[in-house]
This record gives sequence, C-alpha cells and structure tokens, in this order.
Amino acid sequence: MAVTRSVLCFGLILVFFVLQRGVFGLVIFPGCQAPFVQLSGRCYFFSCMQKSWSHAQAYCRSISSHLARITSQSENNMIVSYVRNYFSVNFSWWLGGNDMAQEGRWVWVGTNSVLSYTNWYPGEPSNNEGIEHCLELRSVITHRWNDAPCGHAKNFICEK
Repeated sequence: MAVTRSVLCFGLILVFFVLQRGVFGLVIFPGCQAPFVQLSGRCYFFSCMQKSWSHAQAYCRSISSHLARITSQSENNMIVSYVRNYFSVNFSWWLGGNDMAQEGRWVWVGTNSVLSYTNWYPGEPSNNEGIEHCLELRSVITHRWNDAPCGHAKNFICEK
C-alpha cells in the first residue's frame, strides 16, 4: 500500500500535536503551538502544502510567522537533520531568501538583510534563464540551497 504525501504529512502533524499537547491536553514540550515544532529555541512549521514563494510567505504571515531565515551552519544542519528524519519523500522547501529587488543581492524577507551565511549547491545561485529569484532548500541536491523560479509550487518552512 502506497502512502501518499498528504497522509504522511497529516500523520506527522497529528504526532507533533499529540507530543506538544499530550493526550489529555497537558503541554509536554512548551514553547511552540502546534503545528509549529521547537528546534533550538525557535519555532518552525514544515508545510505539507505546496505554494509559490509569495503565497508561502503570505501563508506564513497569516500564522504570525515568516519564511525561515537560516543564519548559521548550525541552524542549517538542524533543519536539514529534521527534514531528513521526518520527511522521507523528496521535498523542496521555500526559505525566506530572494534577490527580487537586485539580481545577485540575496536578502531575507521581512528584514531585507543580506544573507551572511549561505549553503549554496556548487554553481548556485545561477539565475537560470533569468527567472530564478527565490531560495529553496532542495533535497535532491543533498539539502543544499538553490535559486528557483518564485512561481513554482513547493513545500515551505515558516519560522517564528
């Protein structure tokens, strides 16, 4: 029996909710409200939905967060480890970086601060065909960063 992506995601969200709230509503792991999970003191939501980059950012804002800003190797390693452990299918995840305002100047959404830490796959960012302006964490390239067309529907990671 094949397990679909939505069934897998629903199961993961249900497990996290139970772990966070317990069976009788008692908080087991305080700090983040479901569907967010706490990793090293920050709250992350790993979406099973696929949206364009701008729709993903709008969704994150609707749940009082923003697309994830990975600012260190340790944070990147933690997120990659989480994705590898809990998502067995090959997802690509939108992150909060983009170079929409100025080609080659990658900034984080919301703060417009230039990316001080990066984990680009070799040869990236490439701006292939002049249309790749949004940052993805791509599992098929060993969870390295890639620039991709912003209109493509991908999973996404929100942070608060």
